[in-house]
Amino acid sequence: MNWPISGEAAVKVHTRWDLTRGRLWGPKLTAGRTADRSSPLNGEQLAANTLYIADLGYFSLPRFVARREAGSYTLSRLQAGTALFTPEGEALCLELVLPREVGQLKELTVLVGARKLHPMRLLLLRVPKAVGDKRRKDLLEDARRRGQTVSAQTLRLADWTVLVKLAQVVRDTGWTLMEALAGFRSLRSAMRVIQRRMQAGCQMNKRRKHPNSAQLLEAQAVEWALSWCE
Repeated sequence: MNWPISGEAAVKVHTRWDLTRGRLWGPKLTAGRTADRSSPLNGEQLAANTLYIADLGYFSLPRFVARREAGSYTLSRLQAGTALFTPEGEALCLELVLPREVGQLKELTVLVGARKLHPMRLLLLRVPKAVGDKRRKDLLEDARRRGQTVSAQTLRLADWTVLVKLAQVVRDTGWTLMEALAGFRSLRSAMRVIQRRMQAGCQMNKRRKHPNSAQLLEAQAVEWALSWCE
C-alpha cells in the first residue's frame, strides 16, 4: 500500500502473509512510486505446493512460470492486453467467451503469452452492474490521479472478474476460491480446503456415466451459476 508522508512524498509498504500459518514477511519499505513488480519480496522463494495470490500490480508471467517450475502455484487477475490462445494455438478473443449472466462462472484451458505459450486456467465471473460501475469509477479516478488513461476494453471488462492460474493447480478446488471471492466463505477457509486436497495427493478417479468436476473442467463443459450477496 502507499502511505503519504508529506506533500507529494509517499512510502510503499510491501508485505507477504502466509494465510495457513499466520507468518508475516516484511514490512519492507520503498519509494511510493516503486512498481509492485519491483517489490523486494519478489525474489524470495516459496515453499513447494504454495498457492501465491497477489494484486494485479504483481502480474508477471515469467514469475508465474518460475514458481510452477519450483513446485508452487499462482492465482492472479488477468492483465489487460495479455495474449491468450486456445489449446490448439489459435488467438482467443476474450470478449467472445465471457459469461453473460450475473453470477455465472466459466473456466477454460488457455495458453498465455505472446512469445512462449504457457498452459493456464482462465476463470471468468460476471459481477453485478453496481460492482462493475464501482470498478469503472475507481479505474477512472486512479488514472486521473496518475495522469493516465484507461482503455475502452478495460472499462468494459470491469463487469467481469477475470483470473488466471497455472494449469497444474488442482482443478477441483477452483470453486472454493470463487466462493471466497463471491463472499460465501472466507479466503482462509478456501485455502484450508485446497491444502487438504493437495496433502491428499490430488488424485481423483474418472467416471464415465457421472463425470466429476475435474473431468468437466478438462472438457470445458462447466458454466456454474452463483447467487450474489449484496
